[in-house]
Amino acid sequence: GITPMYQAILRHFGKRIKGDTLPTRTPKTKIHLFYGCKTIKDILLRDELEAIQRKYPDQLSIHYFLSNEPHSSLSFCDHKMFKFGRITREDLLRICGDILPVKKGNGSCDSRVWVCGPPSFYDAFSGPRGDKTMSPGCVLKDLGFKASKVVKF
Repeated sequence: GITPMYQAILRHFGKRIKGDTLPTRTPKTKIHLFYGCKTIKDILLRDELEAIQRKYPDQLSIHYFLSNEPHSSLSFCDHKMFKFGRITREDLLRICGDILPVKKGNGSCDSRVWVCGPPSFYDAFSGPRGDKTMSPGCVLKDLGFKASKVVKF
């Protein structure tokens, strides 16, 4: 779910989490959060995430994907924030194409991916959660990521 991602985002932007012993900091790293849910009502921590995005607009981008939301339920303004359907390889290319290994070349790419979700998402994007390698044909491997650049929560 979103909880490990939210905690990582909080930590990244310098917010201390209970038991955190690392110093707080505000890095310049750019984060793209691809957040998939069935409906808009299923989005947990939306207000909190969007508050961080407002505070760090050049460093955090949130991309919502709704797999079971009727198009008519969102206002015209909301359509810019949401994509209907599941997260795909094409979405990653469209939104993050300039920072993906497949575009930059593996040697010059310093992008990392954190994956969290249901087993079917792991299988398609990175391979099984407990597996340190990536399955042949998975999305992230096809985009040029090495297993060492992918963290599976």
